[in-house]
Amino acid sequence: MTRATDRGDLIRQQYAEWLQGYNWDYYLTSTFRKPRKEPYYALQSVWHELQHYFVTRAFLVCEPHQSGDVHIHGLAA
Repeated sequence: MTRATDRGDLIRQQYAEWLQGYNWDYYLTSTFRKPRKEPYYALQSVWHELQHYFVTRAFLVCEPHQSGDVHIHGLAA
């Protein structure tokens, strides 16, 4: 393994351990009717929508498709 791969694995492991310290109610995946290419606006859109459902805490990540459009994965409480 390369050093970069080792470091990436370590970071993922540390995130997993940190996130397990919280109680989560939902796992979510969000896609968009109108394609989104900007991660900031995609994340902002999902967070705004979650607040309508009284979500007070979330961990959201943006993942690109091969097309360049993005979708969101997250944990919410």
